[in-house]
Amino acid sequence: MYYNNFKDKIKDISNSTSLNTTYYTCAAFVNKAYEESNVCDITFIDQNGERQSLEKIPVILSNSSTIGWFPNDNEYVTIEMKNGSCQIISPHINDYNSSYKHTNDIKTNILTDFFNYTIGGTIF
Repeated sequence: MYYNNFKDKIKDISNSTSLNTTYYTCAAFVNKAYEESNVCDITFIDQNGERQSLEKIPVILSNSSTIGWFPNDNEYVTIEMKNGSCQIISPHINDYNSSYKHTNDIKTNILTDFFNYTIGGTIF
């Protein structure tokens, strides 16, 4: 009897709701966008590798980086999945490093140590 209670207790601990929380983001394809109702029909590959299609997924527009943006048909977006609910959070940027990171490169020489130039390694 003690063994069964112990097993049940372990099962309760390991099956708690906090441990069953699934949260992930992934890319999705917009099949149809409905800007007037702020929702889209999407297709994506879930974390198990299966193709999923969902309809009427809300688009989150309160993010400061997406002001004035709404997905178009046949466009890729980033979605957020949490405990089975889904929402579109931003446009999907494929290969961010090669597409946008180079725009943050420093365009001037900040490492020069020549006389009358900026001291090496500093920006004034």
